[in-house]
Amino acid sequence: MINPIENGLTLDEHGIQMPWYTRPALEVMDKWDLKGKMVFEYGVGYSSLWYLSRGAQTFGVDSNKEWTEISCTGLVANDQERYVCAIDIAATASILVDGQLFDLVIIDGLYRDECTKYALKNLKTGGKLILDNWLQPTVEPEWPKTKELIKGLPIELYYEPGHWDNWCTAIVTKI
Repeated sequence: MINPIENGLTLDEHGIQMPWYTRPALEVMDKWDLKGKMVFEYGVGYSSLWYLSRGAQTFGVDSNKEWTEISCTGLVANDQERYVCAIDIAATASILVDGQLFDLVIIDGLYRDECTKYALKNLKTGGKLILDNWLQPTVEPEWPKTKELIKGLPIELYYEPGHWDNWCTAIVTKI
């Protein structure tokens, strides 16, 4: 069972901080075999290090320069040359590695709704699109473009029990 250490943060069985997603979503993801998988994140951070620790090749962009520098420093120290760091997601929503299809794409940063079409375009069939803070009132309550783009795709919704703001991590499977 996944238990928070503080403020919703969690550690995996190896003491590595897990992504800041809902605990029910983490319960599912903790069982995934990520070794050799290609991961792209819109919004980087401790999740990037967790995916790397699970053997995934991880790429990402973020809109916060200071946070990007902190995250990239940790990744460079781990010899992960393939990690892409950018500052403005609005200008780089299409920054996904040319011609690369990903097993997992995460949207957990700014301009979430704008990133979805690029995420789906570069996601392998059977791949997972993770939408954190899905329809969360204080984060991004609408997602009109995303709703249209994922219509008809399998979606699993994982709500954080007792959360005051209806925190949900959605996992969409591309078919």
